[in-house]
Amino acid sequence: MPLIAGSLNFAWEINALLLSRGFYGHVLWTGLDVLIVVHNVRFLEKGKRKKYLLLIVVFILVLYGMFRIPNVDGQRISVFAIDLIMAIEYVLCAKQIAPQGRISVGVLKLLGDLFAWLSNMQSSVFVAVCGLLNSATSKFVLFGYLLRAEFP
Repeated sequence: MPLIAGSLNFAWEINALLLSRGFYGHVLWTGLDVLIVVHNVRFLEKGKRKKYLLLIVVFILVLYGMFRIPNVDGQRISVFAIDLIMAIEYVLCAKQIAPQGRISVGVLKLLGDLFAWLSNMQSSVFVAVCGLLNSATSKFVLFGYLLRAEFP
């Protein structure tokens, strides 16, 4: 997973886990995100590992504040903003994703974004627009992989 997307995703799950007080779904997803972070750290140059872990800590603190803004659904808004950042990062890093995993990554990202958008699009204009952009970007990534298009 691209580094910014991975660190934001992990930070979001840590906050969701704390907010939910250990809901089993968040426990499962946090466990999976731990594996992603460990995988990312394993393949980073030694000099970049501390910076990546520091970035995760910063994102955890920022999202902690966002989750607790009064009268705002910071949890829902932040997850769609993170999904949009993730979608952009996947487009920018498309060549770096292993060729044998590109189709599965594209399909799973498209399905995840689509179902999240369909179930939450009426909650706010921001969520509706971000979800639409996420789905469009995921389709672009997937069809680019399928057509073997070159990305910048």
